[in-house]
Amino acid sequence: MARKKDARIDLDSLTIDDLGPIKHADLKFGDLTLLVGQQATGKSIVLATLKLLLDAPRVRHELIHAGVVWNKDTGRFFDAYYGTGMKSLLSDSTKILRDGKAVDFSKIARLNKNDDQHTTRAFVIPAQRVMSIRDGRTQWFTQFAPGDPYMLRAFSDEIHQMMMSDQSSAAVFPRPQRLNAHLRDLAARHIFGGFQLTIDEQGNSQRFALRQGDTLLPYLVWSAGQREFVPLLLGLYHLMPAGKVSRRDTLRWAIIEEPEMGLHPTAVIGVFLMILNLMQRGYRVVVSTHSPTIAAAVWALNALKSAGGSDADIRALFDIGKGIQTNELSRALLKADYKVYLLRRNGASSDVSALDPESDNVDEAMLGTLDEFSVRAVQVVAEANASVQPSNKASCYEEY
Repeated sequence: MARKKDARIDLDSLTIDDLGPIKHADLKFGDLTLLVGQQATGKSIVLATLKLLLDAPRVRHELIHAGVVWNKDTGRFFDAYYGTGMKSLLSDSTKILRDGKAVDFSKIARLNKNDDQHTTRAFVIPAQRVMSIRDGRTQWFTQFAPGDPYMLRAFSDEIHQMMMSDQSSAAVFPRPQRLNAHLRDLAARHIFGGFQLTIDEQGNSQRFALRQGDTLLPYLVWSAGQREFVPLLLGLYHLMPAGKVSRRDTLRWAIIEEPEMGLHPTAVIGVFLMILNLMQRGYRVVVSTHSPTIAAAVWALNALKSAGGSDADIRALFDIGKGIQTNELSRALLKADYKVYLLRRNGASSDVSALDPESDNVDEAMLGTLDEFSVRAVQVVAEANASVQPSNKASCYEEY
């Protein structure tokens, strides 16, 4: 997918050495970049670092405006941005390259009088997004502790401001002008189960609630999947303005952590289709995930691109009905550049973009099977069945 180059906002490659659990990561970003790997391999650190490099002036301004002070101390700035205790990530051997050029963290931590004039380029939907809603109410930046991760505080504040400024309707989901009919239907069936997401007024307080007829469900009785999905949905609303506007303000990057959390695989593919719509709108998208469903979708999109796939193939892949217009989305998906990286704890990252189960790269081959446990389970059961003697099988059948 062709993009107009802008050196001020573009970041095509990121190299990280010795930053926390990341021994070495060499990443080149596509239109969609997927980060996979076990817990504590550094995926969140990569995404936070990417956000910081894209938006350092805005980050500094918002932290100072909230009363956070670090007095040019890089370690204290790390704690203020990544979260309390995270300055331990830094070591004498830490090195970060942005498009091949070394990053000086002492300069990133240094205030500039023009910081408030910079706009936000990357919007992050963090893994801790469920914490952005407390007892059904969104939280603003300063309601969090000073040492809480910046990405959570900034995300929560953004959706809080969006909800406060949107007084057009008590209905939050479904809304005709938000998401297309297919995506709304997927969320309605697989996540909300026929309930509507509404704003319930209790005195001077407004809280989210699920409504179906006369039944009103407060936030604390929602399912885990519903509590995880609602802030994700609000983040997607922010990235997808209503009307004919494709992107929000100056945003160019959408960074999303673990969109699958709490969701059934059927719902996961619906949510991932929402994320793919962001590429159609012109965002560069970066996603971290533990979901084999999402990995399977990226493998299929890469394979369809190589095979010269069609709109009909995209429809079949995502089970999209004929009444939904998909030509523009299909063109975008079949032209996009997909990257997949496996991160290891205290090891080097691997480019496994092809997700080829027959690759000589062991990591790529295993990821290409999409679910390591399923493959092992099939192998164990097959070997167990093969070890059963024919005479034993016959005796078993004779009992019936």
